[in-house]
Formats: sequence, C-alpha cells, structure tokens
Amino acid sequence: MIPYAAKGLDGVDGGGAQWLNLKPEEMQALMQQQRVQQQQQMAQQAATGGMQIQHQGRDSVTGKPIMKVGDGPIPESLPVMRPEMRKLLDNLHYDPNKDENAKFIVADNVGSSWWERTFSLTFSETYLVAYNMGMFFGWASVLVGMLNTIDWESLNASGDVYGVIQNCGDEVRGVVDILQIIATLEFFNVLFKLVRGNMASTIMQLFGRDLVQFVVIGVATNLKGYYGVPLLYVAWAASELIRYSFYAFSVLGMCPFTLKWLRYTMFIILYPIGFLAEILVCYKSMRFFQTTDTFSIANDEGVLFNFTTFLVLYMFLAYGLGAPYLYYHMFQQRSKQLSGSEKMKTQ
Repeated sequence: MIPYAAKGLDGVDGGGAQWLNLKPEEMQALMQQQRVQQQQQMAQQAATGGMQIQHQGRDSVTGKPIMKVGDGPIPESLPVMRPEMRKLLDNLHYDPNKDENAKFIVADNVGSSWWERTFSLTFSETYLVAYNMGMFFGWASVLVGMLNTIDWESLNASGDVYGVIQNCGDEVRGVVDILQIIATLEFFNVLFKLVRGNMASTIMQLFGRDLVQFVVIGVATNLKGYYGVPLLYVAWAASELIRYSFYAFSVLGMCPFTLKWLRYTMFIILYPIGFLAEILVCYKSMRFFQTTDTFSIANDEGVLFNFTTFLVLYMFLAYGLGAPYLYYHMFQQRSKQLSGSEKMKTQ
C-alpha cells in the first residue's frame, strides 16, 4: 500500500490534500485520469478563446512557426489553434465544431501582415513560392498565347470555331515543352521532402504528361492542326493556374478560401475534359505510329516491341483504371479539405 497525496478528480484541490491508501495500479489510474481531465480543460479553453495561442515568428533551424500561449491580441480578432492542439482535441474525442462557443482557425503560418509572413520565409519556402509562381505565369502565357493566335474577325464572319482554333495548340507547343521540363523539379521536391507527396503518384503523373507531350504530340505529325491539342492545353493550363497559385499562397500562409474552393472544385469539370482530350490525342496518333512503325522494334523473327500496342495498353491503364481512381481521390480530398472550412464560413 502506498500513501498518495491526491487532488480532487476535477483537477483542483478538493478542499485540501487527501491522503489515500492506493495500490500502485490504482494510483497510476488516478494520475492518468487527472492528466486527461487537465488536458481537456486546456483544450476547451484554447478552443473557446480562454487560452490564446499566438504566432511568435519562425524557428531559425526548422523554419516552422513558433506558437506561444499568451493573453495578447490575435490577428483578425480570432483565437488561433495550432495543429498540435487540434490533434490533442481529436485524441480526446472533443469536437470544437460542435461547440457553438468554439470559433477558431487552424494556422500553420500566422502573422500580422502579408509582408511579415513573406520576409520570414525560409530558403526552401522561398524556392517553393518562386517555383509555383513561375509555373503559374508560365501556364498563363500558354492561355494568352493561344488567345492571341485566334483570328477573331474570321471567327465572327465565318462562325467556324474548329477552323479558327485548330492551330492554337501548335503555336504554344514550345512553351508547354519548357514547362513540362521544369515540372521535373516536382520529383525532387518530393524526394527531398520539400513538399508532402507520394513519390509513386508523382512519377506516374510526370510520366503521363511527358509521354503525351513529348512522344505523342511531339512526334505524331498528323496531330498538327488537330483540335484535340488546344483542348488539352486549355484543360492543363486552367488546372495548373489554380493548382500552382494555391500552392504558392499556401506556403505564404495566406491562401484565401475562394482559391482553396477552386482547387478542390474545378477538377470536377477540368479533369474529365483533360482525360478526354488526352484520349483523343493518343487515339488520333495511333494511325501515324502504326503506319510509320516509329518507336517499334523488330528483327528477322518478328516484332519485339510495338509502340501502338504499348499506347493502347497505356490508355487502358491510365484512363480506364488510373483516371477513375484519381477522380475519386480528389473527391475524397475535397470532402476532407472543404468540410471544416465551410463550417467555419457559416459560423
């Protein structure tokens, strides 16, 4: 039997210290119960604004935001909850979203102004902002270049949309080539853990884009003037403008809800258009690869590798299996990313 001076089970002195004769396992259970109750009280105070957690700059080594418990003002008059406190609430089965008094924001990067956040970036964050904004302007130039090639007078006079837009993709193909080469950096971003991402999916996405852009469009001469190419570039450009701007503003810690909503909503329209355009382009190119035997390998014993057969297999795997999975995954991400934000918007 071990004498133990205990506080009340509510975590405060229960009318003075009480000496209890407890067995070791009973003492351990009581201590655990007290710790849980104290953690619950701290978590509820943080969620309702009783305990505010403020941003105090960035760690010079890790570059992560430094959060401090205090009583000072919070930017935009909102209590701020750091991710660790959110994790604590989850572990304690406490949901502030169901508490009418709990109004907070989950903040990885909180500051008093946009320029303070910008000038407190680490080297890796600066690189990521520069990379994403560079790609944003690159894809914007693709759209602008395609619009500049349209003869609007001819379009108004003839109404022949196909005849006017069919050469738009040919004019910007070189820019798309450069952007796809630069996009190879995304492999290294994941490799060196500059961003969170799955290496396998990153490689598959880069391989698919590069195959269509450099091998199919770049080699198949019968795609020149084909309407599927500008359709594909429009879908790619629109998706990438939203994606890269979302990533850049997320690194800066000031991504507006509207941009986040676009990131996890516009794919519903843009992904099917992109998949359809890629299928049209690949299917159209098959006649060229079949008649010219480009990339096919044969010897006296027969054909060792037929690129047309490979393209058919790729289309089945990429668009028959991969595309539905990616589409479903994005819907899951949409539910995960927007559910909490939409609740906050309605409060």
